[in-house]
Amino acid sequence: VCGQVNEWMVQIRSSARNIGQTAIGRTATVRQRDEEMLEQQRKAEEQYISEVGNLDYTLDAEEFDEDPVIMFDLTPLYRACHIHDLLGIREKFREYYYTNRLLQLNSDLEISSAQPFVESYQTFFAQIAGFFIVEDRVLRTAGVLLVADQVETMWETAVAKMTSVLEEQFSSMESATHLLLVKDYVTLFGSTLRQYGHDIGTLLDVLDSSHGKYHQLLLEECRQQIVDVLSNDSYDQMLIKKETDYENVVLSFNLQTSDIMPDFPYVAPFSSMVPDVCRIVRSFIKGSVDYLSHGIGINMNVFDVVRKYLDKFLIDVLNATLL
Repeated sequence: VCGQVNEWMVQIRSSARNIGQTAIGRTATVRQRDEEMLEQQRKAEEQYISEVGNLDYTLDAEEFDEDPVIMFDLTPLYRACHIHDLLGIREKFREYYYTNRLLQLNSDLEISSAQPFVESYQTFFAQIAGFFIVEDRVLRTAGVLLVADQVETMWETAVAKMTSVLEEQFSSMESATHLLLVKDYVTLFGSTLRQYGHDIGTLLDVLDSSHGKYHQLLLEECRQQIVDVLSNDSYDQMLIKKETDYENVVLSFNLQTSDIMPDFPYVAPFSSMVPDVCRIVRSFIKGSVDYLSHGIGINMNVFDVVRKYLDKFLIDVLNATLL
């Protein structure tokens, strides 16, 4: 019986990554659906405001029919529990199971030095997510094989290690994009595990405290982009040949000098540097908002934080570069 349990432990550990990836993927799908619904609502409200007398609007919400249960087989474990109960050695088996699963967890929490973290972080967190999804099922369906305190102890062990890993990796990252990708996946991981009753506050605190490092990297990347734009600009006035180009280059950044659509071809009173810099400013704002979204910035006014870093960008980066 113990041999079958050992085989099951090996098998379930190898399946944990797929279990975690499936669960995190579903969380991402729900997030995307919610964002699309909010965007529909925003557009509907704008339409309501612009159309006087039209007091009704509806949202076409797609049905989201998905089985929330992730399937995996616990039959060998149930069988072993039953046999050990009959033999009167339940406590011995409980200790055996907990000790070996804790060993597996500690092994899963080790970061491989053979692969950069930016290439392995999804595998790392998916494996841990899968582990705790399995243990949640064991806790709820395998009698008294596990107790809640044991699962909580394992979770605290995992959180301590994940926190240490994130702090170390964030401190050495040199790309705002990489930091944002990891942050986004960790928030999905956290949202997934929160559904199983786990406290993710410590993980969110790590992400929260890293927003300064992220914006520092983002500022430097945008500074380099502006330097490149300035060095490549011919300083010739832009020649805009059609209306769609005018909309993309002028109207989208509110650079028009008149509300009347000009005749084409149109010679703009600025070079290509101006809309290019506007795009960089817009991308900076989007990057800032993206990092502070989805669980980050709960204890701060996100608008004030974005404005603070935007002011820093405009003064310390854009203005200093132009001068």
